[in-house]
Amino acid sequence: MTTLTRDLRAMDLSDVLDRALALYRDNFVTILGVYAVGYVPFWLVVGFSGHLLSAAALKAFSYKKLETMEETSALLAILGGVSLVGVLLIGILIIEPIVTGAIARAVSDQMSGRRTSIRAAYGAVRGHVFALLLSSLIRLGAVYGAYNVIYFFVALLSAAFAALHTAGLVLILLLELAALVVASLVYVAFAFLGQIIVLENRGTAATMTRSWRLVSGRVWRTSAIAGFVVLLATALAAAIETPLLLGAGLVAWRDATPEGIAAMTTIFITVTAVSVILVGPILTVATTLMYYDLRVRSEGLDVEMMAAHIGRGDVLP
Repeated sequence: MTTLTRDLRAMDLSDVLDRALALYRDNFVTILGVYAVGYVPFWLVVGFSGHLLSAAALKAFSYKKLETMEETSALLAILGGVSLVGVLLIGILIIEPIVTGAIARAVSDQMSGRRTSIRAAYGAVRGHVFALLLSSLIRLGAVYGAYNVIYFFVALLSAAFAALHTAGLVLILLLELAALVVASLVYVAFAFLGQIIVLENRGTAATMTRSWRLVSGRVWRTSAIAGFVVLLATALAAAIETPLLLGAGLVAWRDATPEGIAAMTTIFITVTAVSVILVGPILTVATTLMYYDLRVRSEGLDVEMMAAHIGRGDVLP
């Protein structure tokens, strides 16, 4: 009986958390390595862009008259801002789906009792890059569209009820909250795209439908578990960041020159990057476990057959 056969079962929140932490602990180097391969270059560019943006912008706009602004500083500030926005989009649309697929493969290999490695994890993703990127783009569009459908009414009511003060403000706030909730639910409905593409060898259209059907009927439960895992990861990251950021903030308070603030910005980004890279894999591992949990609950999965199919790289039933 394989490790996957023994371990694959319906899980509640505590099971997901316990097993995610155990898998991460037992395969720390591999899982962290998979995550770092994707996100270390990302954070290096973010840090460089942030440094450029803070130093150049502060220096450029420190002059009292616009005509005395240094053109070089202004151009560097624009370059830093554009590159920062660009790399954030790359992180969302490219790095995240590829890293998710690679970690899903590594976790599945470990659960199946097979040897796993950083190279093998990314090797399994190589043939699915286009599907991963396209599905990520579609998901972003769906989430953004769902949010804006409701936010459109927020804009209308903002104009219509501008004179109603308290009542209008409360209604607008409720609609904004509803927009966030709807967008979050849409994201959860497509939260398992990377797992489905890599582990089931499906195309983009089939993956979108597959994720929707897996979550259908369990969207609130899945959202609650995902939300709690996110909160836990955020708390862990904050526990790592807070002491270091407080120390950096005290130093920045004493050196408020553009160069000093730029250096502190780099330190802040570095500390954030370290905490995110250390904690981020927990989210992806937990999401992969939630994917397996949904398959067990919705399909009564024959785990022996599933282990055999994953081992051969076939499409799962």
